[in-house]
Amino acid sequence: MSTTLKKLEEAVEKITGRKADELRSKTIDENRKELEEKGIRTKFYSAFPFIGRGNILRKFISHEDVNKTVDESIR
Repeated sequence: MSTTLKKLEEAVEKITGRKADELRSKTIDENRKELEEKGIRTKFYSAFPFIGRGNILRKFISHEDVNKTVDESIR
């Protein structure tokens, strides 16, 4: 596993409180259902075209590193 991917997973785990493998093993709907059963409401919205694709983890990992990791993952 690349250092960048490891940092990305650590950031996701820190924010969500759940292991990346656990999140990855379930669908978005399954993860949402689990949260809502615990009383945590999930909400999704679109701010397009005012807000485009960005790096919400910028405190933990750079935009360039995220793009590099995504490119490596889809090869």
